[in-house]
Amino acid sequence: MCCFLIIVVNSILRKCYKEDIFKCTYVMGDFEFSKSEVKLGDLGGNQFSVLLRDCEATSTENLECIKKLLLRNGFLNYFGLQRFGNNLDTHEIGKLILQKDYQAVVERILTPNEHTKRNVADSLNKYKTSGDPTAALDMLSYKNSLEGLILKSLSKDPTNFKGALKSLHYKQQTLYTHAYQSYVWNRVVSRRVKEHGTSVLSGDLVRGEKEGEVRYIIQEVDVRNTDITEVVLPLPGYDVLFPDNCCKQYFEEVLQGDGMSLDHFKGSLGKEFNVSGAYRNIIFKPSEFEADILKYKEEDEKLVATDMDRILERKFERVQEGNRTAIRLQFKLPKSCYATMLLRELRRHDGI
Repeated sequence: MCCFLIIVVNSILRKCYKEDIFKCTYVMGDFEFSKSEVKLGDLGGNQFSVLLRDCEATSTENLECIKKLLLRNGFLNYFGLQRFGNNLDTHEIGKLILQKDYQAVVERILTPNEHTKRNVADSLNKYKTSGDPTAALDMLSYKNSLEGLILKSLSKDPTNFKGALKSLHYKQQTLYTHAYQSYVWNRVVSRRVKEHGTSVLSGDLVRGEKEGEVRYIIQEVDVRNTDITEVVLPLPGYDVLFPDNCCKQYFEEVLQGDGMSLDHFKGSLGKEFNVSGAYRNIIFKPSEFEADILKYKEEDEKLVATDMDRILERKFERVQEGNRTAIRLQFKLPKSCYATMLLRELRRHDGI
């Protein structure tokens, strides 16, 4: 019965889209029956298909050389900019949370920026000028937004800023603290690579046999036999080990520059905002990486088959001609590994 229903749903969807019965931004398709449901944490990784247009003229040989370099050396496994929000300030809010400055947290969240929608910006400006959360809330068209939930809480208790923060969904609260952990991690990786390149250091951490476990590499023979892609650095937290080398000092100095210390991640506050910490590989190498060159004429010319083409079983063919160059990339990355950072590494090479 389930298989039959899925086939029927797929058929109906294809018919609707082919006959243009309805149009929408989001499309579902390719349903299939499974004996087990997908649960949180089941994601093993992501498969990417990326098209880079208007690249410099390059040869297949040059592209193959770049591909080999990437597969051999990998790329710095930074957290991408999207980790830090449209305004690139989520880590600053996370720092304020860990410093328990909840009033500053709320004021920062309720400050409009260039990405804020007009209706929301008007509401936030009303709160800023009047200090009246109820009046500001009344101006919002959607009151269950992040800003709306905070204003709603402040309407009940205007000085309970921690309560206003806690009115947000738990994942939203921890998004800020996790962003700060990511920011510190990125800073430490940059300093380590600047001072030591991609060398493995005595006292580094690598993953243990069990999930979540790590171990130190101390002996010279172990350091020699360890590849840099095996080395991990912790996201600062209350339940992680730090390298037994200069990298621990790097963490302490980055935090000190922010008026922070490792103690800010400990105690009840650390558990409340889920900053136990984790381990992340410094360098990662993509798997199943493929790259090829496409030539085209028009700026907005369709170059590859889309997911919609595949759902509707539409054939797509094109002739390779024109003086414009595009590069098509296909690769797989594990979860929490940013494709934008791989692209950043590629863009360092001439011809891309």
